[in-house]
Amino acid sequence: MWLVALVAIALFLWFGLRRANELSVFELSRDGARLIRGRTPPELLSDVAEIARRAAVRKTVVRVITEGGTPRLIAPADLSDTVVQQLRNVVGRHHLAHFRSGRRP
Repeated sequence: MWLVALVAIALFLWFGLRRANELSVFELSRDGARLIRGRTPPELLSDVAEIARRAAVRKTVVRVITEGGTPRLIAPADLSDTVVQQLRNVVGRHHLAHFRSGRRP
């Protein structure tokens, strides 16, 4: 009984801490990009959608987190290096304040 409660608390904390520094979550596909969670500057969503369409990206999810006070992209390993670098360049143009005042999904 105690073990189940301990595991449940650990999972709750892990999910909470994982999302604590999360700014945005995007779903990329051949059709573009969709904001799933968080806030984002409208220009960023437009640029991310354009990159996804041009590269004909398979359906995948990328996250933007805050690390050291700046936004940082977290992408899955199966996404091509070229696309990841383009996404990093676009995310790097925006400051943390842009995300905080950005639009919600």
